[in-house]
Amino acid sequence: LGTKYLKWPDSSRRNEISQVMKQEGFEGCIGFVDGTTFPLFQRPGYCGEVFFDRKKRYSLNAQVICDCDKNITAFITGWPGSCTDSFVFKQMDLAKNPVNHFDTGKLSVSVCCVLITTKADTFGILITGQYVLADSEYQASRTVIPAYKAPAAYEPSNTEFNFRLAKSRVRNEHAIGILKSCFASLKELQLHLYERDHMLAYIKWIYACMILHNMLGDLGDAWDEIHSNIVKLDHEPLPHRRTRPSENMRSLVKKKCLAHFGFNSYTD
Repeated sequence: LGTKYLKWPDSSRRNEISQVMKQEGFEGCIGFVDGTTFPLFQRPGYCGEVFFDRKKRYSLNAQVICDCDKNITAFITGWPGSCTDSFVFKQMDLAKNPVNHFDTGKLSVSVCCVLITTKADTFGILITGQYVLADSEYQASRTVIPAYKAPAAYEPSNTEFNFRLAKSRVRNEHAIGILKSCFASLKELQLHLYERDHMLAYIKWIYACMILHNMLGDLGDAWDEIHSNIVKLDHEPLPHRRTRPSENMRSLVKKKCLAHFGFNSYTD
């Protein structure tokens, strides 16, 4: 069932998602990534201390990617709850081999002049590459567009971009909230973890719940979106070192997004 109901979108589906996201200023976006933790009912007997997370409980870290319809398209779990989201995400195949999952294409920028009263040079940006949206904890790349961190987040154009990104990316928070509210077992996993092989049972359990989540979505099940009003903007104090190509990609995505909403007074 997993290969049918929980799979990375093919080229046609990715283009369809991109067209939906184009209406929100994110043409090329094919999904949203976020991390969550699945609490364990007791301290694991195998390297238990590394599973103790920042919320002072034992848990597993999971990275969940969903599409615009809140269907889960990829995930990874099995890593201790003490691991950061960015680190666990980098272990995914789509992070290691993006060419197998994204149509990276090429970036091109065309500049056109539009007269609005007394001024305005408007930039028209064509972005053919595909990417996922993420919060500020993730590292920017050609296929991952995160929110800006402080102090860069306080720039007016970056603040506006973070707001637009959060409004679109909140779908992932909804999807994870729906998953946990529908499958109460994920709120505290009641399995033992005394050996490395025991982790496979955890992964299979979580995988099964995610498959059912997508199956119910395809059947038109009426979801109770308990987190529908949450829009989270992350302003973290620690800067993250990024390569110039990835920063160029995010800058182009930002310009196209803000231009879509008529916010043309931006600065790089």
